[in-house]
Amino acid sequence: MLSIPILTRGLDESILFAQAAGQYLEGITGIMMLDDDTDPEEQYLYICDMDTALKRIHDFSASVHIALFCSAPQKCSMIDNIPEGITFIVFSIPLARLYNSIFKAYTTYRSWIHELQSYRLHEDGLQKMVETGFQQIKHPIIVMNSGFKSMAAYIPDDYHDAITDELKDNGFLAYDTVRMLFNEHRRQPGYSKTCTDLEYVSEITGRRTFSRFIRHFGNIAALAVISLSGSEEDPYCAVLVKDLFDSISSFLMGNERLKHLSNTEANSLLTDLIEHRLTDQNELEMRLKLLDYSFGKYYCPLILSFGEPKDIPWNYVIGEMDQIFPNSLITEYQGNLVILAKKERLFAAVTYNEPKMNNFLESYNAYMSIGRCSEFLTSLRPLYIQALATIRLGRIFRKDPKERVFKYDDYCMYHYVELCIESSINTYQFGNMAYLGHPSVIALARYDEEHGTNLRQTLFVYLTSNCNATQSAKKLYVHRNTINYKINLIEEIIGESLGNFAFQEQLMFSFYLIEYIEKYLNENPLTDRMRDLSTFNPVSYQPFRDD
Repeated sequence: MLSIPILTRGLDESILFAQAAGQYLEGITGIMMLDDDTDPEEQYLYICDMDTALKRIHDFSASVHIALFCSAPQKCSMIDNIPEGITFIVFSIPLARLYNSIFKAYTTYRSWIHELQSYRLHEDGLQKMVETGFQQIKHPIIVMNSGFKSMAAYIPDDYHDAITDELKDNGFLAYDTVRMLFNEHRRQPGYSKTCTDLEYVSEITGRRTFSRFIRHFGNIAALAVISLSGSEEDPYCAVLVKDLFDSISSFLMGNERLKHLSNTEANSLLTDLIEHRLTDQNELEMRLKLLDYSFGKYYCPLILSFGEPKDIPWNYVIGEMDQIFPNSLITEYQGNLVILAKKERLFAAVTYNEPKMNNFLESYNAYMSIGRCSEFLTSLRPLYIQALATIRLGRIFRKDPKERVFKYDDYCMYHYVELCIESSINTYQFGNMAYLGHPSVIALARYDEEHGTNLRQTLFVYLTSNCNATQSAKKLYVHRNTINYKINLIEEIIGESLGNFAFQEQLMFSFYLIEYIEKYLNENPLTDRMRDLSTFNPVSYQPFRDD
């Protein structure tokens, strides 16, 4: 809000006299020169010389709040009995200089406020607000979520203190630092569980600090902090800080941002678990105590992957997912949406509105994976990695090209194959991965190629049908005797009986391996001239078909 410190910045030493009806100049929309004929209005700040002030000031009604700045570069008598409702300040500088200085300060401030407001509807508006705020405030600005993870910040390279250095290094504050900060807040006069703003000299940094607690239904959703370079009061910065904090609060309150930010301690916890930054059980228990959220007995990670993550309206998407997966923890992480869905039974399926979900996925050209569940939060990292791999593998190996929801259990064998390939490359430094499989499958593939048969397909269907010839015949639309004939031929070609369960397991792994080589690596497993895969990275090696 426009105030006297904003307009008089740099003019303090030239002030000869000041009577202020209040610090803030609420309602001022412009600046005008006061002359003998001007009819004063409350929405203007008036500037004049002392002679004009002497003539006009007693014409003002005491009930009208007028702001009048006066130039008196030469010694003159002061005005007596100034009406109480008038803000009257006398400066010892020439009139032109006074007008130019006040007008520049006013227009600069208004432009700054307008720029802050213009970012309220931007997806990345928070960071832009912080950067714009620094242009005027000139001191470090940090906005953290309730988990004390940085959401937006502008910290000059040459600025250092314990808190900002920790945020710059880690992107979040450690639990011990958070506890010190909370204890410091509690010791400040005026602190309460519902307070919004604090201004104090920090015992941690020794600097004057402004804090804004942005709340949602009483819970802290975000914390904005600005630290000055010293411990002295600065009325100019104090006003700008309030304006910036108001803009940040307004931004976060828009589009239901606070609904999700109010639970960002859980989101921060989720990120730390995925990135394996949180391994200490005691710290985990302490941070769980800060959550107003119940994980249930079990949880299941779900991941939504978008074709163009930069263009996703995350707040809207999170709101949509909150309706499909109520009472779940939902957050954006590295361009994907991560959902921790609650489960009461370990082996129960994750239930949701499937038609609504499929429509959503199609409209955003997105895919969803459903990982395996656990009761241990410290197991989230491997479960997340599995779920993330499921989307990549599902897009290649899905039977239905329209399928957009992939379960890890349906594609886990391809993931096992992938892990074996990575390990084999690191161990043997050799590119032809067909040697990881049983040679019988390669022998059948060569036989099919030479004789135009489908023995490899027949054996796969036979094994996945629990070696039941009748079921296999139904799946392949042939007579049962045809299956029996082909199985006998297969055993003759490979020279082994299919009744050995351990042998069946080797064959099944080999089938998945060969399919991975053919469809994912786009290689022919029947040739020994495969490309060099010594630097193979399955995540960056993505031969996706056009959807």
